[in-house]
Amino acid sequence: MRCRTLLESVCLACTGLALAACVQDRVYPGYYGEPERDAQAITGAPRSGSPAPGGTGVHIAGAGSGPTANAGAASVDGTGGASGSAGAKPAASAGSASVRDAPIEDACDLSGRWLVTLHLVTDAIGQQQTVHSYLYYEIEKQSEGFAITKGLHCGDEAVAEGLFAVEADFRKAWPSAIARVSYVGRKVSSTPSGVGCRVTFAKWYTVRGASYPHYTDPAIPLPSIDQPANGTTPGWEDWDEDGQPGITGFISGTVTGKVFVAPRVWNELAGTVPDTGDRFELPVEWNQEYNMLGYDGTELLASDAVRAADPRLHFAELARLAPDRVTGDDLAICSAVVELAPTLTPRAAGL
Repeated sequence: MRCRTLLESVCLACTGLALAACVQDRVYPGYYGEPERDAQAITGAPRSGSPAPGGTGVHIAGAGSGPTANAGAASVDGTGGASGSAGAKPAASAGSASVRDAPIEDACDLSGRWLVTLHLVTDAIGQQQTVHSYLYYEIEKQSEGFAITKGLHCGDEAVAEGLFAVEADFRKAWPSAIARVSYVGRKVSSTPSGVGCRVTFAKWYTVRGASYPHYTDPAIPLPSIDQPANGTTPGWEDWDEDGQPGITGFISGTVTGKVFVAPRVWNELAGTVPDTGDRFELPVEWNQEYNMLGYDGTELLASDAVRAADPRLHFAELARLAPDRVTGDDLAICSAVVELAPTLTPRAAGL
């Protein structure tokens, strides 16, 4: 265990926040088993068969609406399994997570509905903090590969542990992120490569707390505190509707206060996996433009942070969802995604 006594300036990677943290030294496991054997160890049944029955269902009633809302309530089933993949968590700690009703014909077919958890880590003052971003993708197969036909950004959270850990709450901005941030148009590919599939999600920019999609263009400077959006003129926006610029982070723990930020973040996923059946992992390249608009509290809240240097700390875990699971309008879908992420993507959703 290694701790520091004050604030770690750490950025909530998809909200741009710098926070304190104190975490345990840790080494993430690689993939150590054959894909088919690992999948059977997790599910208790061959991958070519349907998931085993049983388990506890989770039901989340639909609430609110988004730009592409669907009718109905969100319902998911917490049983079943996951495919082995590079960097997969050992079966003993992967948990049970049913995401499909039947096998796919093509081992590299990405088409379907996906719960995605990004696991990103930042460094500051010799300490680290883990950031989780929860996404929902609908992917269709096309003549030239695959396309994201619906992509929701369901939420971000900063996780730390230790005596001097600090937490950040950005949940008031989640509904605006769900309604405004989109991944439609992101280039996606999955092709046979050796004994597996080469999967890529092309570089993609998102912005929070500022005119969207205007500021997703990396050539456009982000707005300063003196540049509020006004009519058709882009600038920072109050996504929380709390009278403060950008999105507000409520800081608690060793240091308390508020931060007001409007960051721009990009990420790119690419790697080779045994298959794209039920669950797999991909390395993540990412970075951000930190954009502090203001803060309420100690000036330590305005500190910056950087992406942790160890590439093994940055990855995404993707879990396939059956057509009749995690349904409803956009807010209901995202509520289910955040609720199920620790079960369906256990390694990415952990420290």
